[in-house]
Amino acid sequence: MTEETVIIARPPLWQRALKWGGLTLLGVVVLAGVLVLGLNTAPGRRIIANSLGGYTTASGLNIKVGRIEGSLYGAMVLTDVRVSDPKGVFLTAPRIAVDWRPFAYLGNHIDVRSAQAALVTMQRSPAFKAVPTDPNAPILPDLDIDIGRLTVARMVLAQPVTGAVHILRIDGATHIAERRAQVTASIAALAGRGIAGGDRLNFRLDAVPDANRLDLDAHLLAPATGVVASMSGLKAPLDFSVGGKGSWKAWQGKATGTLGGASFTDLALAANSGTFTVRGFANPGLYPGGAPKTEASAINPLARLTAPRVQVSLSATLDQRRVTLSGALRSDALALNAKGLLDLAESRFGQFTVGAKLLTPGAIAPNLRGRDVAARVVLDGKFATPTVNYVVTAGVLGFGETQVEQLYASGLARVNADHIIVPLAARAARVTGLNAAAGGLLDNVAINGDIAITGNTLLSDNLRIRSNKIDATALVVANLKTGLYRGALNGRVNNYRIDGVGIVSLRTDAKLVTVASGGFGITGHVAARTSQIFNEGARSFLGGNAVVTADVGYDPNGIVTFRNLHLAAPQFRVTRGQGRYDPKGPLLVEADAYSTQYGPLFARVTGTATKPVVLLRAPRPGVGVGLVNLEATVRGTGSSYAVW
Repeated sequence: MTEETVIIARPPLWQRALKWGGLTLLGVVVLAGVLVLGLNTAPGRRIIANSLGGYTTASGLNIKVGRIEGSLYGAMVLTDVRVSDPKGVFLTAPRIAVDWRPFAYLGNHIDVRSAQAALVTMQRSPAFKAVPTDPNAPILPDLDIDIGRLTVARMVLAQPVTGAVHILRIDGATHIAERRAQVTASIAALAGRGIAGGDRLNFRLDAVPDANRLDLDAHLLAPATGVVASMSGLKAPLDFSVGGKGSWKAWQGKATGTLGGASFTDLALAANSGTFTVRGFANPGLYPGGAPKTEASAINPLARLTAPRVQVSLSATLDQRRVTLSGALRSDALALNAKGLLDLAESRFGQFTVGAKLLTPGAIAPNLRGRDVAARVVLDGKFATPTVNYVVTAGVLGFGETQVEQLYASGLARVNADHIIVPLAARAARVTGLNAAAGGLLDNVAINGDIAITGNTLLSDNLRIRSNKIDATALVVANLKTGLYRGALNGRVNNYRIDGVGIVSLRTDAKLVTVASGGFGITGHVAARTSQIFNEGARSFLGGNAVVTADVGYDPNGIVTFRNLHLAAPQFRVTRGQGRYDPKGPLLVEADAYSTQYGPLFARVTGTATKPVVLLRAPRPGVGVGLVNLEATVRGTGSSYAVW
């Protein structure tokens, strides 16, 4: 008998591991394929629609889709689309047809072959929750974007959106990739009974640096009753166009526009290998109603600052989403120049410097006066929270009667979302007219504190003022839009000389307050004591030096009020006094007094500051003849007084 030995050879361990690993990977791929295919079934599309509707962003945005038809990975139709904010649905579309390639996103590519809707309705403007922004997030995303065809046959803007019903027709396409931008768009606002429209926008951009191609053409026609006018506040028809021919290395173009038939802008444009230049003029003072009227120009700061027009000279170089900008703007009232880096990828300024020279200070506010007023600001850091390093100089600068001479101010401020806090360190040769308690004339003044700017309101309650004569804290409220300015001091001034009156020591205690009607006012207490009276008649009537106290206030409309007025002198005293003064004219003062020489006196003052009417009653004036029950009326005519 012969024995046979059978030897079974087993593969090496690495081969078995590779085999089972491959089978496992194949199983995962198959499972993923089943899942992908499963999602593209009717139940899968329902799951996707429900999941989409159940997700709400931090800002409150929510998108609900009633049904998804077709392929999730190609051509599909979204029906009953509703977009909501925290207040509810604001945009609807019965049907949107989309042909896209979702897997392209894995390569940072948004690929939408087409998106079409017959009707989209915006019922109102959205109102999302405020969400803190990431200052590190780039403005321009690092994505390739392709939208082969975007069409909306009728986009209805309901009356709450702009104040009137509008219907838009939109047709466009977009391709944005690295060093390539191709965009075409055609938007028309339809007009009809009860529908305001007539706007037309045609836009075409083809910028391909690698192919040395740069074509741009845009034309906007916007009637005074159209969509653009409703959304921007224009009150005159706008005709604006941009266009040019050439290559990326050598392109020439023009930007021209009229507003209400008057020339709004006329700019020469040029591009050369990524460097863009703008030369010409603009007239923003025409906004919003075309050729400005004299009355409108008098109250419109923009019109005053830019009159009669603004000369424009700008240059910008774009490289990898970084813009290096330099240029200047100049009008008869203002000269601006700027230079620095705008990093759109990192959303930050790079030592961006802006210099300004105010040639006509009254252009900012009607009662702002100045000479040799200049400023230099350096912005650096994130767009959302930049540092602002500033220097302001002026030969003379003032609001109304308040005037600062030889001013130098500097500080390093930060800009917040809703307000600006500006630390201030300033010095001046002198300040005049700030407040009676300031001593009238202050030499070698130093000011340190903070100024808050919110909208058109400028205010401060911690400005410490030091000079040869005063050590006090100033309160300042100014409306930059109306030019209304109010100021007061907390502090003391001793031995202040008032020409024609005497030498007075003053003490004030004031504070900023909010009023029920809105805005800020000032309330405070004022006390004054004379140490010498120059006028002989006043000195004889009072019988010597006097002490005066009163509670005073300024409201946001500039009306001055006082109450609890008391005066004490050897031969005369005011026991009760109150009143109000409106800078626009009306004056009202009531006072009760007692004179050692003339007995009780009662006065009521009406009229205006330039033409007062004084009603004086003296029950027992005597005057050496036993006169009683005297009533006298004194009327001011502006240059003289009539008494009867």
